[in-house]
Amino acid sequence: MPLPSLPAIQKRLEHVRWYKQGGAVKPLTVSYPGRACLGFTMHGKKTRFNYTPFGWYLKGDYFDVYFPRDGMHRIAQWYYHEELRRPEFIVNLKRQWEQRTKLFFSQIRAIEHTDLRLLATKDLLSLFHIFSKSMDALWREAIFLDAFDVSGEEILENERTRAGVTLSNSELALLTAPVVLSTLQRERQELFALAAGRKKPDDARLRHHADKYHWIYNDYAVIKRLDGNFFLRAIRSLRRHPKKWREEAATIAMVGRNAEAKRRLIRVKRLPSRFVHICHLLATLASWRDLRKSMNQQGNATVQLFACEFARRSGLALREVEYCWWWEIRDLLTRTHELKRLAHARMKGLLIFGYRAKNYFYYGNDGRRFHQYLESCIAVGDTIQGRSAYPGVVRGAAKIILTQNDFKKMKRGDILVAPNTRPEYVPIMKIASAIVSEEGGLTCHSAIVARELKIPAVVGAQGAITSLKDGDRIEVDAVHGVVKKI
Repeated sequence: MPLPSLPAIQKRLEHVRWYKQGGAVKPLTVSYPGRACLGFTMHGKKTRFNYTPFGWYLKGDYFDVYFPRDGMHRIAQWYYHEELRRPEFIVNLKRQWEQRTKLFFSQIRAIEHTDLRLLATKDLLSLFHIFSKSMDALWREAIFLDAFDVSGEEILENERTRAGVTLSNSELALLTAPVVLSTLQRERQELFALAAGRKKPDDARLRHHADKYHWIYNDYAVIKRLDGNFFLRAIRSLRRHPKKWREEAATIAMVGRNAEAKRRLIRVKRLPSRFVHICHLLATLASWRDLRKSMNQQGNATVQLFACEFARRSGLALREVEYCWWWEIRDLLTRTHELKRLAHARMKGLLIFGYRAKNYFYYGNDGRRFHQYLESCIAVGDTIQGRSAYPGVVRGAAKIILTQNDFKKMKRGDILVAPNTRPEYVPIMKIASAIVSEEGGLTCHSAIVARELKIPAVVGAQGAITSLKDGDRIEVDAVHGVVKKI
């Protein structure tokens, strides 16, 4: 089938408003959420929802993704109105999803204790297929969460107006903040317990901690199995900096006090029950995204175990296996040369355009031109508008951080500019004078961590990556949600 020309596609898409996401990836790991975007499920059954039309541009170990903003808005609105019609609708969805994750994590534990080298090829492929179907199913049930990046603030503001209440940004942030620790906070809290006292923690406790959290700083591209020595170095760092340790411990302890602070604010402000319910809903969505992240981090570590074994059996380099989609792995040993060729073509640049249940693949110059067109739809001028996550006005040097390989660019006092942030970003977030993320809303990772660290932040600043470059002197006005060059 001939590919549509770029002018033909531009004509189809001229009325689409795009929402951009991005991050460090390998096709093998990102293909799980990627495929889920093409069709959501609910209670295991297909729904009418998806994120199409879309554009994915993959180059090296990074990709940009463009989803239709209006389509995401309609999806969020549907889930929101279902919650109004059937209170606890989303809580029940989350509860059932968590039940399924228990089976998923039991699969992970079983695979970790299996020597994949000893399995017959048929059994290895079967085990990978069973695991992948579970991971795919979990993503399809929870992929709708991203839609609230586009609509979360609008929903909250509409409910606030309907309730006729006046609240500051900090009060809104409190009302929508999770009241349970994030996965990273739980890990740090348990690490604090190991660090207490002067003696070195015994090897058994360190091994247990490493087995439990070896994946904590993984993403879609960097997958490392952290060992006891890594966490021992972290303990020694805590002991060398007791003041920072106390400050971090106090921040984590504050999460536990959020529930009482919320109740007090609700009582003092006499907030209507419907408005309170929607605030709780947004907090639930934030907690669910954190759980989804930890599920994915652990899942990616397991995918890597399979990838290493498939590389050994096929004779391909690990990187070549990582540039296959997960559903291609079943044919890896029979279509080895074809998949090797496709992997190298993808490394050089691939644009996938999804439209009306069909996917079109553009390589090389065609893919780059298509990507440039999508970037032009996002591009803004010298002033970038976003949402204030934590107030303050800061001037400094912008540092564009796309992947973990960029972390070394950050110096204390720089302004962190990223597509989004994840747990692995926290160490450099702590030295930033301000944070700017292209994605996200009031309950995204960047916003939550910025409030914990009391660092001015603007989130949902679409176009920041396109418009800014390393070293630009910028002003982050996190009072009004504006970022501009100076």
